[in-house]
Formats: sequence, structure tokens, C-alpha cells
Amino acid sequence: MDNLKIIELLEESLRKYSLSTAIKYKDQQYSYQKLHDEIEALSSLIEQLPIKLDYPVGLFFKNCPEFIISYYSLIKSGIIAMLVDHSLKGDELLAIVNDCHLGGFLMHKDEADTFALKDQFDVVINYRNYVLVYSERQNYNRPIDRERLKGIISCRFSSGTTGVPKCMMYQQENVIAAATNWRSTVGLNAEDKVLCIANYTHGLAFNTAMLSPLSVGAEIHMMDSLMPRQVAKYIEKEKITVLVAFPVFYQLMSEERLKDKYDLTSLRMCVSSGTVLHSEIKQKFKENIGIYISDLYGIAETGLCILNTTENIETVGKAINGVEAAIMDDDGKRMPCGEQGQIAIKSGAMSRGYYNFPGLLEGRVTEDGFYLSGDIAVMDENGFVFVKGRKQDFIDVAGKKVDPKEIEEVLLKNEVIADVAVFGKKSVKTKLEVLCAAIVSDKKLTRADIIEYVQPRLASYKIPQEIVFMDSLPRNSSGKVLRIELIKMLEEVDRLSTAEVGR
Repeated sequence: MDNLKIIELLEESLRKYSLSTAIKYKDQQYSYQKLHDEIEALSSLIEQLPIKLDYPVGLFFKNCPEFIISYYSLIKSGIIAMLVDHSLKGDELLAIVNDCHLGGFLMHKDEADTFALKDQFDVVINYRNYVLVYSERQNYNRPIDRERLKGIISCRFSSGTTGVPKCMMYQQENVIAAATNWRSTVGLNAEDKVLCIANYTHGLAFNTAMLSPLSVGAEIHMMDSLMPRQVAKYIEKEKITVLVAFPVFYQLMSEERLKDKYDLTSLRMCVSSGTVLHSEIKQKFKENIGIYISDLYGIAETGLCILNTTENIETVGKAINGVEAAIMDDDGKRMPCGEQGQIAIKSGAMSRGYYNFPGLLEGRVTEDGFYLSGDIAVMDENGFVFVKGRKQDFIDVAGKKVDPKEIEEVLLKNEVIADVAVFGKKSVKTKLEVLCAAIVSDKKLTRADIIEYVQPRLASYKIPQEIVFMDSLPRNSSGKVLRIELIKMLEEVDRLSTAEVGR
């Protein structure tokens, strides 16, 4: 495919920084020249295959250089790259294949033997560290909508309300806008070294730690360890300047006084996203690490939106460059300063819509192009946004949106479970939101029984961290679970337990 600006941006970095490091991972090091050569080689192979890849291809990788190479190679070859969460299990992957018309998957050779859908595809192609599985005869739920996919170069997935993730479509201008907005806001440059702990299929990592660094000649660093001391040791060794991670990692890191053991002064920015960090964690991180965490508010559908680079730990900050933020009522009318309403975002990075749910995203966009997020907030006279709550039912778990209905449906397929409610509640220990399941059963079940049942059926981040067994769930006259009352009941149990321990 010719004249792709996203490829041209990478080639511009090649011209300026050909010998500079682009990616570091374990003992692998890629210069911009080597990265370019690898992309050229893989895209050439794809274009010369004996079969035509005329359906989207899913990228199924852990964080590794091959993910980045595969992404650019598919796009260069004119194939839609769908970024698929590596933690998804067989049934979840099959739902995406059938609902979003994936023709196959590209993955690391080390993952091929354990890939859950390996028997679903009749074509297997091995090349260096890559394995492509593909089928020209997929039995999809409905015919592919090629008109809807015109101009789309890549897709990511957001939580769905029917057990099937929503497939967010992006044209190249959306992808470029996301990278440009971020790099111009934080002043990303060729001297930066960016370490990202989040998975690159997530918008946070994709936009802050892949496209943006590569467009300015910066270094991308990847590592497998999530142990705070190992990460701190790596930061000291490589002189990392920007760290990107989810709140749960910062919570772990804040518990150790690492600045006394490691030289972390190279860090100029620590970015957190997924859910708003508790003020106690932010303060403890500053004391133990020596730098404030910058909260980044993002929405899957609109990309990176609002960033806090101040020392005010109560706000999520102001709109980043290229993004307009407002507070609106449900009808899209702007609210005065200090009054609550929905956070509304207008950005060139916004998704073109959900491929498998036509009209759903568009229905949340106002006439003047603002996406209504469902998150409740106020804005002060200086443009700072203060999040007050969430209108939607999705739960933030380790930076990912989880639909409780999906988990409830899986649990209710177990014949010994009579009733269930899944919800998010604050952990007494970490102050972060955790996934909780309240279960009613005539049988004497244990937490281990529930975990054993859901593990093969759900991605690990969708497995409830807290499980409680109850005689019945509080419901109103129409049968709806009273979640607020349920959460209050369990929080009171937590409070009494904590008080008992403290005696």
C-alpha cells in the first residue's frame, strides 16, 4: 500500500536516527535501520504468500519487538491489524474471530504450540520468530462489511455488553493524531527512553510508548518483570526517562523506598492510567520514589485525553494538546464551571466506530463531535477536571474495562450457582478497585471451586479477586440487584474485620 503517512513517519525517523536504538528487549537491540529492515522483510513475505490475506489479521503477542514489527508490516501490506489481548482464552478469541471477521493470527513462534485456536486454521506459515495461522474458509456469523472497513488500518477492542468485545476501528489519521497529541504535550524527543509496563494492545501503551517514541527517534524499552526492584534496577541501568504503567504497579512500587537503593533521577515522568490513583498512593510514591505520578485520563474510544502534570493530587488534569474536553449533560449541553456532568471529549484520535456494533459509538457523539464518556466530573475555571464517579457499569481492573455482565453470565452457566452479582469495590489494603463476586448457592462452595471453574473460561484479569458467599442478594421489587447496598454491606464487613484485627 503506497503513501501511508504512518509508514512515512517511521521512515523519517530512519533517515534521522538510522544508527540510534529504537527498541531494547532482554538481549535484543534494534536500531532504527534494523527495525526498518525487519519490517520490510516481513511485509515482503506477507505480500508474496500463496494465499491472499483479504481478512483482518489479529496480532497475538506478549510485549516484544515482534509485535511492533508485525503491526507495521501488516499495515504496509494493506492488511488491517487487529490488536488482540494476549490473555484472552479460547472461547473469547473465537467470539472475536466470528464477530469481527478475523482471517487469522500472527504470533511469536514460542506461542504457537499453546495457542488456543491452533486447530481452527488450515494454513500455518513459519518465518523466523513468527507464525501466521490463517483460513480462507471461516464460518462467520454474518458476511464481512468491507464498506465499513474502507480506510481502516487497525482495530483495538473495548469491553462489550454481550460477552463480545467491541471492535474499535481506526484510520491512519486517528492513529497519527493520538501519537502527535501525546508527544507534543509531554515534549517527547530523541533523548527519551520510554519503559512501558502495560501491554501494547492497550491504548495506553500503544499511544504513549510505541507510536509516539518511534515518531521522534526515542528508545522503546520492554521488560517481562513486574517486580518493583527489578524495574527500579533497570531504570537505573538504562537511564529511563518516562515510565508508563497501571495503578496496581505504582501501588506495589510505592511500598518500597527505592530511591534510597537505586538512582532513579533519570525519570522525568511517571504516567498512570486506567483508574484514578488514590491520593495516599500518589503521596507515598513521591516520598519513596522521588517523583509525582502524572494521572492520565483516557477513554478507549477517544484515546488519551486529560493529563495531570501538577502536584495537585485531586485532579486528573487538563486536556492534552489536540483534545478538547468539556462537561456536558446527557443531551450534550455544556455545564457551567463547578457543576457536575459527563466528561465529553473531542479529538482527532477518536475511533471511527465499533465494527461489530454499528451506530453504538456514533450514538454517544454529540452534533458538534464530542463523545459522551459516561464518567461524571466537574471542571474548574482553569480547565482542570475532577472526576466524581462513573455513570457506566464497567469496572476498571489493572487498566482494563471489565463488563460485570459478561462474568455473571459465565458464572451462571455453572448449574450449582443460583444467583450472582459482580461489581467493583475498593480494596481495604490497596485502595484500588478490585473485582468482586457475590455468589448464592445451595452447595457448599469454596473460593477455589469458583476459580477452578472460571480460569479456563475467562481472561485472568476478569477473574474476581474477592469472592463472597451469601444466602441471597439484595434486590428491588423489579428484581434488580441493589449493587450500592450490596457494596455497603461488604464494606461494613471489611471495616469490622479491620477494626477487629487492630484491637
